[in-house]
Amino acid sequence: MKKIILSVASLATITTFAQQKDSLQVKDVDEVVMTASRKSENIKEIPSSVTIVGEKQIQSQLTVNSDITSILQYTVPSLATSSGQTSNTGQTLRGRQVLVLIDGIPQSTPLRNGARDLRVIDPTVIERIEVIKGASSIYGNGADGGIINYITRKSKSDKKISGISQVGITGQPYGGTLGVRASQFLSGKITDKFDYVASFAYERTGYMKDADGINLSPTYSPAKMDNYNGMLKLGYNFNENQRIEASYIGYASKSDLNLGLKTGKYGQIPTIGEGESKNLETTPQGTPRNHNFKISYDNKNIFWNTSLNLNLYLQDFRTVYGYSDTFLNGGQSNVISNKKGARLNLDTQLWNAKNSQGEVIYGVDILNDQTVQKLEDGRYWTPDMDMTNIAPFLLVKIDLLKN
Repeated sequence: MKKIILSVASLATITTFAQQKDSLQVKDVDEVVMTASRKSENIKEIPSSVTIVGEKQIQSQLTVNSDITSILQYTVPSLATSSGQTSNTGQTLRGRQVLVLIDGIPQSTPLRNGARDLRVIDPTVIERIEVIKGASSIYGNGADGGIINYITRKSKSDKKISGISQVGITGQPYGGTLGVRASQFLSGKITDKFDYVASFAYERTGYMKDADGINLSPTYSPAKMDNYNGMLKLGYNFNENQRIEASYIGYASKSDLNLGLKTGKYGQIPTIGEGESKNLETTPQGTPRNHNFKISYDNKNIFWNTSLNLNLYLQDFRTVYGYSDTFLNGGQSNVISNKKGARLNLDTQLWNAKNSQGEVIYGVDILNDQTVQKLEDGRYWTPDMDMTNIAPFLLVKIDLLKN
């Protein structure tokens, strides 16, 4: 089957070529959230304030704007508006910082908040976004305002290969500034036990201008930026109860915008981009790398009505800021963070009667976070920080009346 979709909104066009059948069908199922209590639950049964942004919403927003921070501001109530910059400073939940996760892997750097944790993934690989509002420590520190968990796409087709190809052009009706984006998503089952997902996305943005065609401020601007995102998942089902999965998700962005800064006056004249800058940046501003590795093992019945979920993960993150003369002799700063972690999650069913049930969820989280902020020439802005968290947990859940 060949399907072509042409959609124009704000002069954004995305053309989709789909070679799949079963995976495009939408079934009437209740939304399931895993973030709130470390297990799969129906969103209707969770007492927390939870928002689920589904794949259909994400794809609908993607036809207008590929910026994940803009997609969030239009789909998540109580989340502040996007700053329109590479930094998500100010985009908080009810005025407080959030902890950003990708499939449970922490992306935020609470030891030195660089405010570049929202823009770390391309929306084409996201299946849904789970948002919990309110302070939470269930995934570690940094979630004083809530949690935003990007859940990446899985293989849903029984075919050996199925996929979606997307090509898009973004731009404005003035100034002749255009951007381009392309993505390829593939998934399938090689055998009855082995499945895979592979994806690659690239985007080149154009200039950012206002309604009069004037260049917006170049400070942390996402204009003239190359964005890359790659994902590979390999899964193997030993039997109906046991599964192991390995995944890699990588993201990178760099800007070659070369605009001068014309400072405005508050309430009278805006700050704009004009002419060419002195180009004192030795490294393009952006996020040169965000590597996420994860291995997970699931056993639905490891012993006496008990299920097991074990996750091992690594994250290697570096983001680079623009040139600033606030430092002695000027310079660019980096936030560099390396995380290693393990999560052991056990769920024991105590009883499961007709109208009530009881269970115990318990395990341990281990996280090592090494973060530093320093200048490109090696000078330290902050000292090296090395934090290790060991957090055992226990949750007893009893449903007295199922209805």
